[in-house]
Amino acid sequence: MTVLNGCSFTEESVEPEVELPVKKKVLFNQSTKGGTNSVTVIEETQGNKRTLRVVLQRGDLKSNLIHPIDSPNFVIAVPLQDTTSKRLSLRTASFEQSLKINVDQLLSRYLSPERFNVSVIINWDKKLLQEVQLKNLPLDSDASKADTNDDEVEGESGLSESVKRNHELKEALKSVQVSVLLDNTLPETQELFLKKLIPAQEFFFADRGDTVSVERTSFPKPFSDSIAPYEEQ
Repeated sequence: MTVLNGCSFTEESVEPEVELPVKKKVLFNQSTKGGTNSVTVIEETQGNKRTLRVVLQRGDLKSNLIHPIDSPNFVIAVPLQDTTSKRLSLRTASFEQSLKINVDQLLSRYLSPERFNVSVIINWDKKLLQEVQLKNLPLDSDASKADTNDDEVEGESGLSESVKRNHELKEALKSVQVSVLLDNTLPETQELFLKKLIPAQEFFFADRGDTVSVERTSFPKPFSDSIAPYEEQ
């Protein structure tokens, strides 16, 4: 007890706060050239505090992004290269086109190509697409050159790589919408057959929300090379 000018003060000892240890868990890691170029996603936990650390390094350039996790549904958007985004857009467009060609070839077995038209629209899960984009981020090469390299790969390795990329895109599918424009001259049984044929294909999942619709319209009569179009007559 200390007395000063009639006032008394009580000295209380303050215990220093014990700093909780930080637990780190690597959620994703991709590196090339011995780690010179890398992408690493780390979850850091300190008591009730959770933080997501994204470390991006390309040569001498390094960025350290730190984001607090406020909820279990936390989503982080990692800024990626424009060229990488372009590659992914081309891949999704190519995937949609290949699916349309497959449906065209399927219907051509039973209908004349001049009597139908197919449209395929794919709804993508943007979050899963971003994960695909992150996994395929080119760390040590020019992404614009990688486009041509992907097309030039041949043999079993090229086929397996293509199958792998298509499998990754299939995982990001949200739903598929198939629309068929059908000629009025075709019987009703053909329309009913198409509505059963398309959902029976491997790519179609009704539980996922995939749909098929058929619309009737009048198709112009096809003309041969020896007969000029109506506008030229």
